Amino acid sequence: MRLSNRPELQQLVSAANRCNRAALDDAKQAILSERYTDAMLRLLRWFAIRGWRDQPISENAILLLAPIVSVAPSVLKRRYRKARRRCKRFEQLAPAERHRLRIALKKLRYTIEFLGSLFDKHRVHAFLDRLKSLQDDLGHANDIRIAYDLLEQIQQTRDQTRDHFASTIDRACGILLGWHERDLADREPLLRKHIKRFKRLDPFW
Repeated sequence: MRLSNRPELQQLVSAANRCNRAALDDAKQAILSERYTDAMLRLLRWFAIRGWRDQPISENAILLLAPIVSVAPSVLKRRYRKARRRCKRFEQLAPAERHRLRIALKKLRYTIEFLGSLFDKHRVHAFLDRLKSLQDDLGHANDIRIAYDLLEQIQQTRDQTRDHFASTIDRACGILLGWHERDLADREPLLRKHIKRFKRLDPFW
């Protein structure tokens, strides 16, 4: 990273490492808890006895009994349609709305990878290649959105511990976010181009 030699960032890295260790400790305690063990045992039992078969038959549940070949096209069509809806007026979408688009694309991709063997593999791969490019672009933008939240957490922790490097850390946060915001702006034209390509994709189902 081009900013790694700046002295302000060294203090930010140290603060981030402290937050990371605290989060890992919290996760470890959660995994070792009785509540986690109970939840995992219930889930494993549900899988072992195929608990989803015990639910009352309804319009939605009946799909579980249908051949996958007959269900797959409608499932893919629904996922694709939802993702396309979230693309509307993309240039005006707020970061949170772009995040919801990213989630819709992720669900579409997972569904395609799960059901893709039922369709022509060349058309499936061509569709996925375009989808992955768009996902990468949106994923990078979302990483920066998450960075805002993480940096805010670091600043809160700094305030609680009365960190002697508070002003240095604040300055490092500003430098880091400014650098990434410029990178986002540079990537925006390509991202919009990928959105247009996605909307013109020919469905394979």
